[in-house]
Amino acid sequence: MLAASVAGALTAALAHDEQRRRAEALAELDRAKTTFFANVSHELRTPLTLLLGPLQQTLADEDRPERREQLELAERGALRLLKQVNTLLDVARAEAGQIRPALEPVDLARATAELAGAFRSAFEAAGLTLEVDCPPLPEPVSLDREMWEKIILNLLSNALKFTFTGGARVQVAAAGDRARLTVTDTGTGIPADELPRLFERFHRVRGARSRSHEGSGLGLVLVKDLVEAHGGTVGVDSRPGQGTTVTVDLPFAAAHRPRPNPAADSVGFPGETLREGGGGRSGRAAAYVDEALGWLAAEPVPAAPSPSAHTPSAPATHDAPPAPATDGPGPHDTDRPRRARLLVVDDNADMRAYLTQLLDPDYDVLLAADGRAALETALAQPVELVLSDVMMPHMDGFELVRALRADPRTARLPIVLLTARAGEEESVQGRQAGADDYLAKPFSARQLLARVRTGLELHWLREQVLTETRDQLAVLATLADAGLRLSATLDPDHILQTAGQILLPDFADQISIHLTAAAPAPAQSPPAYIAGAPLLAREALASAATHAINGTAPAPAGPHPPPAAVLALPLHAHDQTLGALVLVRHTDYSAVEHKYLENLAHRLALAYDNATRYHNERRLALTLQRALLPHRLPEVCGVRLATHYRASNRGAEVGGDWYDVLALPDGAVGLAIGDVMGHDVEAAIVMGQLRSALHSLAMEGAGPAQVLARLDAYLQSLAAERFATCLYAVYDPHRHSLRYAAGGHLPPLLVAAETAYLELPPALPLGLGSTPVDREVAFPPGTSLLLYTDGLVENRALSLDDCLASLCQTCGALPVAARTDPQRIIERALELLNVPDRVDDDTALLAATAEPIVSNRRPAS
Repeated sequence: MLAASVAGALTAALAHDEQRRRAEALAELDRAKTTFFANVSHELRTPLTLLLGPLQQTLADEDRPERREQLELAERGALRLLKQVNTLLDVARAEAGQIRPALEPVDLARATAELAGAFRSAFEAAGLTLEVDCPPLPEPVSLDREMWEKIILNLLSNALKFTFTGGARVQVAAAGDRARLTVTDTGTGIPADELPRLFERFHRVRGARSRSHEGSGLGLVLVKDLVEAHGGTVGVDSRPGQGTTVTVDLPFAAAHRPRPNPAADSVGFPGETLREGGGGRSGRAAAYVDEALGWLAAEPVPAAPSPSAHTPSAPATHDAPPAPATDGPGPHDTDRPRRARLLVVDDNADMRAYLTQLLDPDYDVLLAADGRAALETALAQPVELVLSDVMMPHMDGFELVRALRADPRTARLPIVLLTARAGEEESVQGRQAGADDYLAKPFSARQLLARVRTGLELHWLREQVLTETRDQLAVLATLADAGLRLSATLDPDHILQTAGQILLPDFADQISIHLTAAAPAPAQSPPAYIAGAPLLAREALASAATHAINGTAPAPAGPHPPPAAVLALPLHAHDQTLGALVLVRHTDYSAVEHKYLENLAHRLALAYDNATRYHNERRLALTLQRALLPHRLPEVCGVRLATHYRASNRGAEVGGDWYDVLALPDGAVGLAIGDVMGHDVEAAIVMGQLRSALHSLAMEGAGPAQVLARLDAYLQSLAAERFATCLYAVYDPHRHSLRYAAGGHLPPLLVAAETAYLELPPALPLGLGSTPVDREVAFPPGTSLLLYTDGLVENRALSLDDCLASLCQTCGALPVAARTDPQRIIERALELLNVPDRVDDDTALLAATAEPIVSNRRPAS
């Protein structure tokens, strides 16, 4: 236990010592920071002295309004910097315990009323009320007048900054042995969780609505330090949305003490104690009030080129409406080049005024005081470049960039961000948000103008490239559309008519299409197609076409040229000249139109050449197809025959569907139908070979199954990798019997009193190892048989069984007399080719009807 107690005591002692050393280190660090801030502030005051002294002297001697305006702008900026430096120096002194107020008995009520009165103009300009209730106090208060001035000015500045409706009240009253100052506003208020940190150095309430995003976070810290230096206390009570009350309690003066000499570094500073503002304001009060007036910016408005459009020398007049901007040149400015319109966004009125002075000579400038107003302006009035600050109320610069990039109307707008944060991280953040350029403050006028000019030039170049690209895409789209319209048909006449619809009247008032002998039109087409207004005679059109076809220049026009422009273009396709396209209109053709029409003429030539080739090839294909089929059917006793072949509409393809009728040596009739896989010349060749082989085998007296088995072996021996379906039947008119077999083919339809399909044993198609089997049925006179290929019963919306059932039902609905007419049976079956969703394929049909055999012997005389 003793050891544990000793260990615990040692641990506690070591922890206490560690905590003490850590506290000393933090205190040392804090003293170092305070010393640093004090030294920096002192170092800044020296160059400020050299700035403000000559500046104010020059301003006092300057009479020209334009120069005074620029000098006053510079003076306000220097005084604002001086205010920040003094605040930083005062806070550093307070942290170091070096604040020594020069106390003297002061009539607190009177001094407070005078200081508050300096802010009355700013409150009135903002549309707010400022109530000052400062009755005399029973005793004076020991004060340092300059420090009390800083306290009052900071509190009223904060009240105006965060109040948008209502106003503020300044009240002085006695509270026991102390004097109490109360500053109450109806502003946005402070959240409860932010109140404990309100007097921390550099702390700012996040998300608070204010008139300006500027500020160092030292105002209330300085107030607290100065009040405590007077032996007083300060407290804050606030509710979000209702307002804030700051209470300062100071002890009454116990006895009059003479005012000690102030420290050496608190001696009057140029522009701070010597300068008098309006109404007898000191330089310090004028700096606070002028800064507050700068927050009261009007809504974003266009800056006119006249000097009266912006008056930075008088911030209180910023609410005055400027001269309206015009969207284009006036009646007397038609020779002036178009001025680019820029949008300047900054919550500091002096910065907006300065930027306007720089840009106004060359550009039309629109102004906005925050990001939200800038976004509304950019969407309502198109601009060509945005020049924006980063730290702003309502919507900062980064949010503005993202909002502009998200809207298609402003997505490509060049944006230059201006900021006092010059670090690499902020620059990267700005570019990641979508900004085109990032310019750190302070910047020179030449640098700013160069960045703006470069941004605009890049923007114009980018827009020019995009416009040219869009125009080229539009041309390509219209050419593609024209090509699709021309290629949508394979009728040569319709292609010529479509060309006329495309060209008239957009590209010509009259067109003529001439065809050469190398590309003859179909018999029904005229030698030339002419449409439109009759500007030129046929002879002149033909002459222009001849020159285009031969590649020769037309004869020069005479003293009286025709009142029309003529453009003749040859029609080239597949290394051939098909003819010429002649266009006539009243105005000349530009180089762009000439190029476009050349492309269109090429597409017209290709479409017309494809159509004529299609017609020629289809004619040859149909001729070949029919040449492979029987030219006429044999005349056989005891059977009536009818056949039909319909080619598909696929174009110039050759099908593999076929049929044949054979008069066998023993008086029987062979009926064959088949289909070779594919739609090409090779399929047609195989079909011809199978038909010849079947003819030879049948003439040798082989039965149906034997014939098909040998055809299967023959097809496998061919080099072509093809298979085929085939059905072969033999009808004996003497025995009235039908023997048949099939290899992969559809079943034959027996049309009689009851229409039904004949039984067909399963067998593979020929060429795949087919093993057909013979079947035999009675086939008496009056019975009909229908053989067909799959093109008759193929349908995308129905199954094969449904299609076969439909064929059976269709033929079964024939009248009794029509069932013995093979031609009527085929005609009824062809009705299936007109149903919806039919597959476009070749179709072959063969119908046979058994009849009694009529004796050919003549009666005896």
